[in-house]
Amino acid sequence: MKGCLLIHGYTGGPFEVEPLADCLKKEGFITLCPTLHGHGGIRKNLRYSSYKKWLDSADQAYKELSRQCDEITVIGFSMGGLLAFQLAHKYKPKCMVSMSTPIYCIDFKNLKDDLLLNIRTKNNQRLKEYFFSCFTPMAANLNFRILLHHSKRLLPELNLPVMVVQGAKDPVVRAESARFIYNTIPSDQKSLCFYEKSNHLLHYSCEKDRIYDAIIDFIKQHG
Repeated sequence: MKGCLLIHGYTGGPFEVEPLADCLKKEGFITLCPTLHGHGGIRKNLRYSSYKKWLDSADQAYKELSRQCDEITVIGFSMGGLLAFQLAHKYKPKCMVSMSTPIYCIDFKNLKDDLLLNIRTKNNQRLKEYFFSCFTPMAANLNFRILLHHSKRLLPELNLPVMVVQGAKDPVVRAESARFIYNTIPSDQKSLCFYEKSNHLLHYSCEKDRIYDAIIDFIKQHG
């Protein structure tokens, strides 16, 4: 059996990757979308978590999926991509997909444009996310930076098929991140895909169908 492990982002939850998981299920893949330690509740719970606990959550999920599947693709969204690098280094999965994974954070022009757009369109949900991001515990933010540092150092050692996906209008992760990941991983089986109309939340962008089709094609070819 073929499986896909989908890892959500920092302060997020499985809802960020479940739309893609649903598409993969329809294609016959077994999927697993774990909730990382400290996530899935209120933000202040993150003060009791750490990057090691996030990695342990992802590691345990990989082991659980490996009991059902002999071939696994790891798909990481945002910080989940950093965890995917760690798992790829440790377990050598069949292939990997990196979505909106940070190396260089915050594009201030895209951030301003996205914020103004959400004010004009009265997108209260997105505005709430911006507001509550101010209340993320500093200890958790520090652990995020430590994870980024450790994961970035692994890239030259990841020799597996990899697809790097990035929204050109991402206000959270600068586009240089995707280029750095693509250029640093030494695999000769890799692709870099930019989506001009998409922001950070690729799973809810107007181009999500194109993104999902490309990811599924990549996994079928390499996974």
